[in-house]
Amino acid sequence: MVFVKDPHNVFGAIDPDRGYALVRIFRDVPQDEAWFEFVFEGVHFQARAKYSVSREEQKFTYVFDVSQLESFFRYGTSHRTARYNPTREEFRAVVLPALRDAVVAHVTRRPGRDSNVEIRFVEYEGDNESKAF
Repeated sequence: MVFVKDPHNVFGAIDPDRGYALVRIFRDVPQDEAWFEFVFEGVHFQARAKYSVSREEQKFTYVFDVSQLESFFRYGTSHRTARYNPTREEFRAVVLPALRDAVVAHVTRRPGRDSNVEIRFVEYEGDNESKAF
């Protein structure tokens, strides 16, 4: 998967060969969160991440809750007659890496911008965070 900046949307990234797309949502979003609209295999779903930035290091950190992503994906809108419905293992092996690549492409889309991007996928067990990837 090769995501590039979307020529039609400054807040987006696309994979033109596969038709995948990501757009950052800004309206009514808390300061420590980042929301995205992601299109994968015809399924439109939202992805929410805890977000932080270190200006000194130019480091952007996004932490996604895997269980929440799976739920958002399952209830996302599909524009295909045969809805893509991956198993849990396939979702983690295919959809999450695509989402990671799209977010990285979105953040680093500006020429000359040398930013570090950290993407983490975690699962929460009560108040404890356990790393999924």
